[in-house]
Amino acid sequence: MDQFAGPSRGITPQVREHSSSVWEGLRDQITQLHSVQGKPLSEVMGIIETEHGFVASLRQYKIKISEWHVGKNIKGDEYKFIAQTQAKRAQEEKDTNFRVRGREVPPEKIARAVKRQKLSDQELVAMPSICK
Repeated sequence: MDQFAGPSRGITPQVREHSSSVWEGLRDQITQLHSVQGKPLSEVMGIIETEHGFVASLRQYKIKISEWHVGKNIKGDEYKFIAQTQAKRAQEEKDTNFRVRGREVPPEKIARAVKRQKLSDQELVAMPSICK
C-alpha cells in the first residue's frame, strides 16, 4: 500500500476545526502539492497528516482550497475567455500561451473545451469581451 494513499486507516483520528493561522501555516505546502504538483487531495491529506500530524476532513480541505482560489480545475468562463483571446490573437497571426493559477493550459485542453461548448472561431471573435 502506498504510504501517501490518504489519511490514516483503522482508528479514525479526531477531526476538528483548526484556526486560520494553522491553515495559513500549511497553505504553501498544500498549494504546492495540490495545485502545482497536481496531487489528488486524498494524497495531499495523507502527506500533511504524516508530516505535520494535521488532520482535517476532505470537506475542510475543499473549503480552504476554494477560499484560497487555488483549485486545479479551469472554469467554463475561464475557458471562454482563453478561447476568445486565442481566436483574436490567431487573427493577428500571434501565438499565445495561457496560464491559469500558475499552471500552463495545453492547447489540446483549450480545443476540447471549445469543442465541448460548440463555439466556432467566428463566434468567439464576434463575442463581446468577457474580461472581469
